[in-house]
Amino acid sequence: MALHPHVEEFYREWLRKSDQYSNEELSGCFNKAFSLFTLYNKLYAEATFILARRNEIKIDESRGFPDRKGAIEFAPRYIGYENLHLELFNSDDCSAALDNIIRPLKQHQFYIKLSMPYGERQPQKDEALLKKLESTVTKETGSGLDSCLGSTGSKLRNQPI
Repeated sequence: MALHPHVEEFYREWLRKSDQYSNEELSGCFNKAFSLFTLYNKLYAEATFILARRNEIKIDESRGFPDRKGAIEFAPRYIGYENLHLELFNSDDCSAALDNIIRPLKQHQFYIKLSMPYGERQPQKDEALLKKLESTVTKETGSGLDSCLGSTGSKLRNQPI
């Protein structure tokens, strides 16, 4: 999975930036998440373009960049579902990170799926998200993680973030 040198440099820089934030405070967690989100945006865009150049996917230029598909379908396809599965489920760091997302959702301390524009909780959607996150099927888990990142909003126990 060789990437262009400019992508590798971008990757190292944003990973270094994310490592500078502490997980001790909520602001550090959000800063780290936004740094990693920027990094992932670049990586899934690059994966999408590589697959298109290989004629494995078709991009309809009149519809713009397939952002959501790039994030949840094309990047995992490029990386390989088995590779993702191994990393997500055999890595202590990934398992701990997934647990840190799942636990507060299960305990109703953190809400991911909020209605627009009022920010009201949508318990059925959070439950569906939990099922995806707890799935052993990598494609479902990846879709759940994307839903966490791309959600309309999040709340910590009735406190807007």
